[in-house]
Amino acid sequence: MNVVVYGDFNCLLCYLASQRADHLVGTGAAGIEWRAVERGTASARWEQEVAQAEALALPAERLPGRSSAGAEQHRGGGGAYAEAITDGIQDELRRRLFDAIWARRQNLSSAYDVRGWLPPSPGRPPRSTST
Repeated sequence: MNVVVYGDFNCLLCYLASQRADHLVGTGAAGIEWRAVERGTASARWEQEVAQAEALALPAERLPGRSSAGAEQHRGGGGAYAEAITDGIQDELRRRLFDAIWARRQNLSSAYDVRGWLPPSPGRPPRSTST
């Protein structure tokens, strides 16, 4: 079975969905095709989203330990993810972007911010983050 998942890197529930997608792929239960979307500002929904995520999280799933204040500043990931598909590194980039935003609390508001999280592409050397 193949599953298409639409998710926003700024969405806590999508962070959980990403973890579940990796579990499905890892167990061989399904193939996952992730589609990055941006659903707009979520500041008014934050408390509701946290409550929903806490209710839905399984014991092995990670949730951030503190508020995602300024999550809307993480708009650099969608474009980078779209480009990663052509290089075949989209799944690793998806995991890295969710980890950077939710676990490490990094600001990914521009392509430059995202560049340091890109995994190496097949046939191309790793990108340097130094200027």
